[in-house]
Amino acid sequence: MPYDPVAWIDFSWERECRIQADYLKLEPTETLVIVPSATEAFDLVYEFAKEEVDGDEDGPTGVNHVAKWLAVSLDIFGFAP
Repeated sequence: MPYDPVAWIDFSWERECRIQADYLKLEPTETLVIVPSATEAFDLVYEFAKEEVDGDEDGPTGVNHVAKWLAVSLDIFGFAP
């Protein structure tokens, strides 16, 4: 559709939002990142994950990864990247 701010065009059927801003702060706990492949989703989640040492009274037993961002891939829904 051409951009014409004078002519009235009903864009309510469109399913996208645009925000004019120099900066947009996204809260990781309230944001889902959609990526083309499961590999990209995995990489995104684990690249920014916080590592916490897991253990018991005998000492550390391993490391847990606590995701900061959540991601889903389109390929799990049948959309090939």
